[in-house]
Order: sequence, then structure tokens, then C-alpha cells
Amino acid sequence: PGNPGVQDVTFAVAKINGVETGRLPVANVVIAPARDGVLRIGVKPGTEVPAVANGGTWDALARCEAGGNWAINTGNGYFGGVQFD
Repeated sequence: PGNPGVQDVTFAVAKINGVETGRLPVANVVIAPARDGVLRIGVKPGTEVPAVANGGTWDALARCEAGGNWAINTGNGYFGGVQFD
């Protein structure tokens, strides 16, 4: 990940009767600049899913049960390609 950086900020503080009523930054010194992070997109090596041995059978079942739509949700209480609840 990146680094948010560090800065030294000097404020002018307004007080009325010893009670702070406001503050404004008057000076900024960067101690350590912020750095962008590295983002990796994808999956970890070794997480590949093996092929389904009898995928044709499951696809035929999904065609019969859900019109071939594995993500179907018709609102009848059952969902998915094999219409489980």
C-alpha cells in the first residue's frame, strides 16, 4: 500500500476570554511526501478451478429448470440454474 505522508502545519489560533474560537493554517512543511500504492488486480496463483467432468449434463439440467440461465431469480422462491431454495 501507499503512504499518506507527513506534514507539519502551523496554525493561528483565535481565542476569546481564553476559549478557542477558531484556527487557520498559516504554514505547511512537508516532512514526508505521500506515495501512491500498488494495487494488484486478479486472483492468487493456484486458485484456478478445474473443468467440470460432466458439464453438458449440468447445462442440460439448467436448460430444463431455468431456460439455461444459471443466475435466474423469478421470485418464486427458487433461484439459480437448478432452482434450489
